[in-house]
Amino acid sequence: DGNDDDKDPARAEALEAFVSELAEGWLPTEAEAPQAGSLLKCRRCSGHSDQSAGAGRQDGNDDDKDPARAEALEAFVSELAEGWLPTEADALWLLSSAVAVLSRLPTLVKLFVPPEASLHVVGDLHGQYCELMTVLSLCGMPRAGSNMLLFNGDFVDRGPRSVEVMLALLAMLVSQPCAVALNRGNHEFPAMSRHYGFEEETYRKYSADVFNRFQDVFERLPLATVVNDSVFVAHGGLFRSDNVRLSDIA
Repeated sequence: DGNDDDKDPARAEALEAFVSELAEGWLPTEAEAPQAGSLLKCRRCSGHSDQSAGAGRQDGNDDDKDPARAEALEAFVSELAEGWLPTEADALWLLSSAVAVLSRLPTLVKLFVPPEASLHVVGDLHGQYCELMTVLSLCGMPRAGSNMLLFNGDFVDRGPRSVEVMLALLAMLVSQPCAVALNRGNHEFPAMSRHYGFEEETYRKYSADVFNRFQDVFERLPLATVVNDSVFVAHGGLFRSDNVRLSDIA
């Protein structure tokens, strides 16, 4: 039934503000969104709305570099590391925000890394939240224009904290969309999620509604990323058949 930390009104207020800003940044229409400056509200990069093979992510804008937003994201990720989980309503809000972000991306994303920036490509996390925290400790939190992270699939299953891993990755994606990219792996698939534990974990921590919303997210993940028109990154590696072109998966 929780502890005193779980009942901390400051923590609850911080979470509510975080989730509300995500919702305000992505779900309402422009006319409905508040006009006041928001903590995590983010304009999409110009390339995100392009559904062609050439669609990509630029190096960010001033909204992406907002220090208040970066601080809120880091606090959210740290709270998950300490064993806290958002309410189901808040989790569904975040998942809906991520669906809105991913729905604007093509199957093949072109990622542009400016000369002064670093890009870290991260392999299978498989529900190991401690490994995600190690990656962030070594590489730093995502920051548009300076520190970019590409997570290359297999975020869930096998490990005990797949739900937390996904919530953290999606929070990073939504709040720093020009600095975070996610490729789909073979475990981001309903049959794999059921066989290897993600479904059971999600039902235990939340419900079937949350599991189904995670699947909505998975269905919209890009399959591959091309970095600076020169490096091809995909979870499954190269194609079995010869003569496959990038345009075939775009």
